[in-house]
Amino acid sequence: MNYVVLDMEWNQPFSKQCTKQHPFPLTGEIIQLGAYMLDERFEFVGDFAIYVAPRYYKKLQSRVKRITGITQAALTAGRPFAEAIARFRDWCGEDFVLLTWGRDDMPMLLDNLRLHKLDAGWVPPWFNLQLIYSKQVMGDLNQRSLSSAMEHYGIEQRLSAHNAHNDAYYAALVAQRLDMEAGLRDYFTPVKTRTAFMNSHVYSTVIAGFASREAAMQARTSVSYRCPACGCPLPIDGWIQFSISKAIGIAACKQHGDYLARVKVSRAKDGSWKLAAFLYVADQAVRGYYAQKRWASIAAERRQLGG
Repeated sequence: MNYVVLDMEWNQPFSKQCTKQHPFPLTGEIIQLGAYMLDERFEFVGDFAIYVAPRYYKKLQSRVKRITGITQAALTAGRPFAEAIARFRDWCGEDFVLLTWGRDDMPMLLDNLRLHKLDAGWVPPWFNLQLIYSKQVMGDLNQRSLSSAMEHYGIEQRLSAHNAHNDAYYAALVAQRLDMEAGLRDYFTPVKTRTAFMNSHVYSTVIAGFASREAAMQARTSVSYRCPACGCPLPIDGWIQFSISKAIGIAACKQHGDYLARVKVSRAKDGSWKLAAFLYVADQAVRGYYAQKRWASIAAERRQLGG
């Protein structure tokens, strides 16, 4: 199995009023992909770089231009997103996992795949190098910059930062210095529940009187979720039960975007079991939380199968 260290840059809308709202609020459109591939011994075996021509945010936002150094000419000469992703998929091969520095890239990738109506089923499990570094080196779960990790390991910054290809290279160098076998084996969920669900839920209900925990959990499929904006039914897809008492799923309203359903089973005072169900607007943090749980579930299944 190979390890693909991925970094991306994306353009942003000039203002809230300029933000594309359908099928969901688009906070960024990918304009550059950069990646390095490491083999099972974490040695370099290849690299990938491509500029992407944006479809919606075609003019570079001034801050993005200043930070990344990307020019308007580079975007004009870039490839369409679907082609860029196809090339990236081909380059990655079949057996790989993704490594990124930070938790922002993967939700952005999923957003852009959905925006262009492209399959996301090929996306493999993802691990956040930033948190592996913090846990191993600093003994905590705080977010730290790539430059601070480079400084810790004495890696000289010879290439410009905020370039997807360059940042992927330096993140790969940091990965080589970590105990990645232990980091992947003991990987923790990087997006904490209290962070992902800091915004209030838009709907909640409690169903009580179940004879067992299992019966209460099974009842999650009978909860009648509806879009709070238009009232249309919201069938929940992709349920992930990540503990005996908790599960999450995704729903989509054609008019008002994504929502996330979350359920929790607990014991009532009379000894029976109850199901508490919540519905949240699936902003970037919430989608990242769901994606992380999904990939953790896939990784667990692979371990059980010995893969």
